[in-house]
Amino acid sequence: MKKPSRIALLSILLTLIVIPLHAADVSDLSYDASGDTITITDCDTGASGTLIIPGTIGGKPVTSIGEDAFFECEFLTSITIPEGVTSIGDWAFDECYALRTVTIPDSVTSIGDWAFYCCEDLTSIIIPDSVTSIGEGAFSKCSALTTIEVGAVRVYYTDVDGVLFNTDKTLLHTYPADKTGANYTIPDSVTSIGTSAFRECTRLTNITIPEGVTSIGYAAFRYCTNLNSITIPEGVTSIGNWAFDDCYALRTVTIPDSVTSIGDGAFDECERLNSITIGNGVTSIGYAAFYCCNDLSSITIPQSVTSIGENAFDFCINLTSITIPEGVTSIKEKTFLDCWSLTNIFFLGNAPRLGFQAFHQVPANAKVYIYEGASGFSPEDGKFAGFSVVVRENPFAGDTDKDGWKDEAEVLFGSSPDNAKSVPAFKLKMNVLEGDQLELLFPGEKRARYSVQTSDDMKNWLSLEKVIIGQGETVSERFSISGGLGFYRIQRE
Repeated sequence: MKKPSRIALLSILLTLIVIPLHAADVSDLSYDASGDTITITDCDTGASGTLIIPGTIGGKPVTSIGEDAFFECEFLTSITIPEGVTSIGDWAFDECYALRTVTIPDSVTSIGDWAFYCCEDLTSIIIPDSVTSIGEGAFSKCSALTTIEVGAVRVYYTDVDGVLFNTDKTLLHTYPADKTGANYTIPDSVTSIGTSAFRECTRLTNITIPEGVTSIGYAAFRYCTNLNSITIPEGVTSIGNWAFDDCYALRTVTIPDSVTSIGDGAFDECERLNSITIGNGVTSIGYAAFYCCNDLSSITIPQSVTSIGENAFDFCINLTSITIPEGVTSIKEKTFLDCWSLTNIFFLGNAPRLGFQAFHQVPANAKVYIYEGASGFSPEDGKFAGFSVVVRENPFAGDTDKDGWKDEAEVLFGSSPDNAKSVPAFKLKMNVLEGDQLELLFPGEKRARYSVQTSDDMKNWLSLEKVIIGQGETVSERFSISGGLGFYRIQRE
């Protein structure tokens, strides 16, 4: 007798939630009438088409649209807010996907955070002069928005070519997501780029940030998927959380020395980012800051950094080399998780504390490079079990100011407020000329090459130029020293 064949039966039960649609009217509204005025608190999500909110309900004036009041009313296409309403709450029209037009009366003074978030069909909006406050991300993810217009008086806000600013144009609040044009230059007056200011501006390929900008807000350029060029100017001190998240086309980024923190997810999933220079002022790198930067092959973290967040370089699958500075005392969990190509890990100090799976899925043949005298890397410590540890000569031996320039290759002229001591030179002479000229006499050595740098604080150095010596003759070079006293250093390369 044959055994019965096994037949696997897969039953899939689909539960469909059907929302009955109907023409919107006042009966769809829920409200709070506990006081002398009415606050709209909710709306039937089956309401569709045009909704005109009445000015009074039960003899009481409607004065506010509450938080989340029209959340997921995805079939409404037009809403008229009555005269007398003074405030529109946070997330009030969140996910009203089909909303194409909204009329805001002159009585409104405040528009809450994320008030029109994800109104994907909204193409334009007019903000009356009465509005004194517009919350963060108020028009974020309005992917069809082409222009924002402010009333004629413009006491608190203004627009320039459809872009929303505060009245003195120091804050760029919102750049419409579907505004035409591939290039945009932010006005010189701007000092702050607001929360979600350029979110999902997929038409933009290049944005110029002026020198006066000091802060880049939360998710400021998030999902600018075609942005391939951005220059962060000296003067910016903070890069907000998720600032450049999912900027897939971004290839190179230079973070200036003025920046002190890189926020959580700041460059998350910038898949084509292949070059990142982190300035010497950065002290912290946030959670998932460079998560899934697939094209990034190497990165040097500056000496100023003391904190690296969880998952900071997680899934950087082509990262082959990383340098960890002396000041980092702990590497948090999953910081380098799934860095499949990471084979060279350089530590400039002692072994930091390692969080859970800090280097999980890193190749077994990875090498850990340390300096003589560094502690915490022995097999007994167990932190880097399975990795090959390579001990190198300490480059900071004979380096007075620990800047990577050995004393024999560095000469300081004048007295130092940082208590620098005299260090040996290599037959280099200096003459201070009239005016603002400094003359340096380089020794006659064949094919020697020198790099000349200047600083006024011995911390931030500016390269002047490189000099190549010819056939043994002494070479004289002159440099401008305008701007008062300064320090100069010369490295023989």
